[in-house]
Amino acid sequence: MHSLKLFTKGKHIMPFAYSTFEYNMFNIRGTVPVFQFLSLNPSGSQSMSNINAVGNYLATPVEFTIVPPPGYIIVLNHATATVRDAGKFASGNYGKDIELINGISIFFGVPGVSALQRPITAPNVPIMTNPDWEIYSMDTNLSNYGVGEEQLCAQWRVDNLGRQVILDGDDGTGLIMRLNDDFSDLVKHYFHVQGLLIKKKGD
Repeated sequence: MHSLKLFTKGKHIMPFAYSTFEYNMFNIRGTVPVFQFLSLNPSGSQSMSNINAVGNYLATPVEFTIVPPPGYIIVLNHATATVRDAGKFASGNYGKDIELINGISIFFGVPGVSALQRPITAPNVPIMTNPDWEIYSMDTNLSNYGVGEEQLCAQWRVDNLGRQVILDGDDGTGLIMRLNDDFSDLVKHYFHVQGLLIKKKGD
């Protein structure tokens, strides 16, 4: 059975953060770095068709996810969202001129199982415009490199939360970006994470 591990700190609940005792149960030997894009394939296929979130998802929402394999955890350290479009970004649109209807919602939990997902974005405040990334990220930057396409990058430094955020392969828990709009006019649209993949002790 899936379970959501929570650590309560004051009035704030931080998903999938283990206690020091629980963390020491993991065997850090064999730890490898993770530099991976969220993918339409839960197993983590990094083909361009699975990681570039450029398409029309208005009729049927899709989830770009990362989930560790059974017997492993992923300790998240850093995450980024990158939006690239051909033209000047507008504050009231997404990318250059996309008008979103439903937007982007972010969750921790089990992909495809809404009952086992906890929202990061507020249910009534999805990401609808370029500036909306600033609501949920710790740092945003808009670059045009002098000429051509512009690119927006939103970053989260998870270690700034003061507690590790962990995805558990045995629970099937992952980081989820749910898209429910037409993003087909974008040039590139990526969600990327960095962290550590750790094999659980005894596995």
